[in-house]
Amino acid sequence: MTLHLEVLLHDFGHLAAMIRNLDAARERWAVWPAEEGQTMYQFGLPAAFGKAFSDGTTRLRQETPEFLYGMCFVHAYGLFEHYLKSILHAVLHSNPRILLTPVKQQHRDAEKKVSYREVIDSLESPGQLLDLIIDRELKALMYMSCPDQLKTIRKRFGFGQLADDLDSRIVQLNEIRNCIVHNHAQANRELASLSQGFYRAGCRIHIDRNVVSRAITNYSRFAQSVDQIAERKYRLVTCDVDSSFEQGE
Repeated sequence: MTLHLEVLLHDFGHLAAMIRNLDAARERWAVWPAEEGQTMYQFGLPAAFGKAFSDGTTRLRQETPEFLYGMCFVHAYGLFEHYLKSILHAVLHSNPRILLTPVKQQHRDAEKKVSYREVIDSLESPGQLLDLIIDRELKALMYMSCPDQLKTIRKRFGFGQLADDLDSRIVQLNEIRNCIVHNHAQANRELASLSQGFYRAGCRIHIDRNVVSRAITNYSRFAQSVDQIAERKYRLVTCDVDSSFEQGE
């Protein structure tokens, strides 16, 4: 297990503990009726305002746990994405000639830019220039669609042995994240298609503990497969860790 995977699983362990605690919060906050005879119409405020305030706070108590589950879901994706960038950076830094693999649709200007081959061949040791090149490559990777990211990781970055059994789940989880962040937590047509109708376009995406736990489990399994290839093929430094904590269901 590389240090990068150790950090990911450690963070996932904390996240799993957090969502367990949210279950108790949901039970406490789901129903909180006002005591009989209690009035919210204080300080001379209009009755309509008091009623709106009461209804608003009740709705907030009911919806807050789901909102926090959504935050946990997005955070889980962020942890996973950070792991991928970290492990790929380590792979490229120790094997910079991977960057010489041709890239389609890459615009080049021979008069203003130095080729990767000229830069890498001139380096006596890894340094800031190599890090800059790697960071640029990984930034471009993160701007790709999720299917293109998976394809690039395999074909360009040398993870051709990575099984594809989790690809559809990773792609769907990524699309759920995109809808939460960019589409007001409403499913789009892409997610409806990926989920084979489980999520309906235009309908709200409901996030609960099980959804977050499944995301953690699938991200962890995918990351472990990536890590095994990185260790075996690229001889990355390993470390002994205790991964006995709960990672989710």
